[in-house]
Amino acid sequence: MKTLQDIQTKLKAELKQWFVKQVHNPFGDYHLYYLPSTSEHDGGLLICEEAPPNSGYKLAASIRKEYTIDGNFGLLQSTIRRLPILDIN
Repeated sequence: MKTLQDIQTKLKAELKQWFVKQVHNPFGDYHLYYLPSTSEHDGGLLICEEAPPNSGYKLAASIRKEYTIDGNFGLLQSTIRRLPILDIN
């Protein structure tokens, strides 16, 4: 991801997918994970109920199930700004 706008776009897309899953599984606990950027690969974001199979992903935050997509998007702004996921190259 090259810019903060790219990160926000990815977060919004992940939250839209999360919302559908949360509606079908109201008791599920979902979390935001990030993959730090390295010289070998770009960073990334995922929202999952279970830890991603790629052990390079690290826990960033919990998703608030009582919040909407927009509520979580606003809540996570300070978190995504601190994550080391901008492209290094």
